[in-house]
Amino acid sequence: MAAMLRRISSIARTDLRIELRDRSTWLFYLGLPLLFTAILGVATGSSPSPLRLVVVDADQSAVSRALISNLDAQHGLATETVDAASPDATSGAPLLTIASGFGADLLAGNVPTLGLANLTSDANGVVVRQSVGSAVDEVAAAATAARIATQAASQIRPFGSASAQAAYLASALDLAQPLIAAPAAVTRAETASAADVPSSGFSESSPGELVTWTLITLLGVSEVFISERLWGTLRRLLVTPTSRATIVIGKITGRYMLGLLQMALLIGVGAAVFGVSWGRSPVALVLVVLAFALAAVALGVLLASVARTRAQATQLTILASMLLASLGGAWFPLDITPAAFRAIAQVLPTTWAMSGFNDVILRGAGPLTVLPAVAVLCGFAALFFALAVRRLRFD
Repeated sequence: MAAMLRRISSIARTDLRIELRDRSTWLFYLGLPLLFTAILGVATGSSPSPLRLVVVDADQSAVSRALISNLDAQHGLATETVDAASPDATSGAPLLTIASGFGADLLAGNVPTLGLANLTSDANGVVVRQSVGSAVDEVAAAATAARIATQAASQIRPFGSASAQAAYLASALDLAQPLIAAPAAVTRAETASAADVPSSGFSESSPGELVTWTLITLLGVSEVFISERLWGTLRRLLVTPTSRATIVIGKITGRYMLGLLQMALLIGVGAAVFGVSWGRSPVALVLVVLAFALAAVALGVLLASVARTRAQATQLTILASMLLASLGGAWFPLDITPAAFRAIAQVLPTTWAMSGFNDVILRGAGPLTVLPAVAVLCGFAALFFALAVRRLRFD
């Protein structure tokens, strides 16, 4: 066993030394990823202009006015109230129509009527929809609290008239709204330190670029196997007292170590130069890195078992890398895609890799939180290796 480990280590170190000796390797594995990270980080890190939302209040009630006030308080949203929805007033902007009876329905516990039109299918449309939903939830919570308070008061002392009950309800609503918007009591409050706050643009671009470029590197193990098979290097190694398994594991280990080195450099430079916070748990980050690299290099071995020429291996590497990165959420967040697209993306290893990286970077997750993503990535690795072993050729 010790002799086998020494041979594996020797093969891996030799391959790694050959790769790092080439200057173009440093440009491709480090220079280009950092360049793209910088460009995308600057592009996505600028503060966007508030999204315009046109509001038509046909209800003209205290509840509808409270809803508009909540919309004004939503971050990234600029509301504009108009008397009627006209093409000149909206100019194609998202339009929220508060129908007559909205306040009465909400206070009565019924589902209110709202109309939201002119929404786009991109991230802006998602932001507007979520902002309106958040504002409605706050008003609905305040209305529910006011209704319950009014019902409790009527049981203690019945109201003398409908107008007295309505006045009490309006007063309870006024009291509930600020309490719902800013609760006086919470179970726990925690303020993140400056080191724990992710930098906006680079924290979004860094994991995506890391996954994209490392994927190209690790899938490139297919070119290693194809080239050495065509050159006869693998056959010559078999003449030595080295088993086929030792050779395969050594080649895989060399490329695996190259991928880990690339990710370590990208993470280190990203933190030092771009101020990227790579989470609060180094253990969680290392687990995701190791599992993603293992799944990617296993897929590269599977590609090597399919390709017959170096050109085919190169084409498969680039095609698979671009497809997996783009469809797996490395180029854009999957949250803005339809539910069917997100469901299909779950069968891709890059989806789980991005989920793990985002949990660590953006949510400060620990090892236990990322274990599901790590387990799935290891499952992908086992599947790819099992499929590749049956087809991998040495001659």
